Amino acid sequence: MRNTFICMACMFVCACASTPVPKEIVAPPPPAPPRVIEKDTDLAEAMRQAIRRHLVLPPGNFSAATEATLDLVVFADGAVLDVQIHTSSGDERLDRAIIRAVRLAQPMPVLKDAAAPGKSQKYRLVFRPIVSTTK
Repeated sequence: MRNTFICMACMFVCACASTPVPKEIVAPPPPAPPRVIEKDTDLAEAMRQAIRRHLVLPPGNFSAATEATLDLVVFADGAVLDVQIHTSSGDERLDRAIIRAVRLAQPMPVLKDAAAPGKSQKYRLVFRPIVSTTK
């Protein structure tokens, strides 16, 4: 019994001696400022592009006609307070992927004369995950 206690004590001492000293904790950098847009018409397209950059399409055959209508509540700093599907794309997996992409796209672009800090704006956005290359 005595040898076991000594071994356990030695193991404990050795483990303590080899434990690395914790590094200083560094705070993450502040979020990037939102992209500021001049006109309403440009804002909708800027939001679509931001969402598309983060969209991972689920398996399936989606066409350029596939669309979902989103209801967004966005703070003046571009943070998304809420996102809901107003009109479904017809594919629940795609709808979830779009909502996930909206959350990842934060901060969303905002208008130059957006609401005061702490206030939010509501937007309804028609979103097509696949952009047609033909006009």
